[in-house]
Amino acid sequence: MASVASEKKQKKRNKHSLSELKAMGQQLLTSRAHVNNLPLLLTFINPNSPPQYALESLLSLQSFITPLIPKLSSSSSSHPDSDPNPDPEFIYLTWRRSKFNQN
Repeated sequence: MASVASEKKQKKRNKHSLSELKAMGQQLLTSRAHVNNLPLLLTFINPNSPPQYALESLLSLQSFITPLIPKLSSSSSSHPDSDPNPDPEFIYLTWRRSKFNQN
């Protein structure tokens, strides 16, 4: 059963060409609207992916995440509940940090 699921993931991964993968990485770097490319790029970072796909995905994710790390609040630093009018940017960055911590 596990092999069937891994085969489906591999087939899904193979649907994307290297140029599409590069485009997804570029979209991620240029607009917050493409943040949904993050999970897809993460799927290419595994030992079964072709090396050029894993490298391209890794470079895109590094370029996206590295500049954000200093901006992201740690989960224990403050709680948005304490502010009656929380900043939407703060909420988004906190949410993104929580997703980063899960992986």
